[in-house]
Amino acid sequence: MSSTALGLVLLAALMHATWNLAAKRAQGDQLFLLLCSVLALFLYAVPVAFVVASAGLPRTALEWLVMVASSLLHIGYSSVLQRAYREADLSVVYPVARGTGPLLTVGLASWLLGERPSAWALVGIVVVIVGVFLLAGGTTLFRSRDARVRAGLVWGAGTGLFIASYTTVDAYAIRGLALSPFLLDYLSHVLRVGGSAPYAWRRRAELRAEWKRTFRYALVIAVLGPVGYILVLTALRTTPVSYVAPARELSMLFGAFLGARFLSEGEVVRRVACALLIGVGVAMIALSR
Repeated sequence: MSSTALGLVLLAALMHATWNLAAKRAQGDQLFLLLCSVLALFLYAVPVAFVVASAGLPRTALEWLVMVASSLLHIGYSSVLQRAYREADLSVVYPVARGTGPLLTVGLASWLLGERPSAWALVGIVVVIVGVFLLAGGTTLFRSRDARVRAGLVWGAGTGLFIASYTTVDAYAIRGLALSPFLLDYLSHVLRVGGSAPYAWRRRAELRAEWKRTFRYALVIAVLGPVGYILVLTALRTTPVSYVAPARELSMLFGAFLGARFLSEGEVVRRVACALLIGVGVAMIALSR
């Protein structure tokens, strides 16, 4: 994994952990997600217009089909994630989602994209997943009778499935079809706004109230969410998805700190130790060939 790709993933991980903190604090629903997408459409309109002016729009039916599939998976991901944050704690949902995501991604990439990670990289991937599992609470999660913990397991795993699905599709879109990362991300916001418009129109008063309540959180997500993922997509141009997906779990280093610092979720020493284990696994992936 090149130093450039690792740097892109590291910066994206910091952005990812930050906007997830904002999403958790917002405790939003579909109206909140709509506000995030509307803001993203305005904020990234100029870069996307530049891309279209330079390279044009996709020309084949396959390109459009892959872009739409990616967009629908991203919409499903964000919807499930927001539901997860309403039902459970960030400290359970985030690591479970980020742990199952790369595990499933490596399997899908091997099956669908023909990727074959080196033995050293596979060990690093396992170290990352173990670190994430321990960060989420280890085996105590499965013994817990706390309804919020159990909800976090279910919704976190569902979120991880969406992560694996959209990551694999997007890897094919970027490398196999050479689609623009900006267009790929932008279309998901276009579809969400278009699909949610009738729902939002019937709830105009609620939408205005949600805007007043969550504007600053929506702005954070609208700025950091797209640019962070565009950095990941850029890394995918030169790096196998089975390397990039686990390396994205560097966000756990930042998420562990943010959850303890701003959400008072406690156990700082354990969380930091687990996050460092994840960092070791990512370093192994980065050094593999």
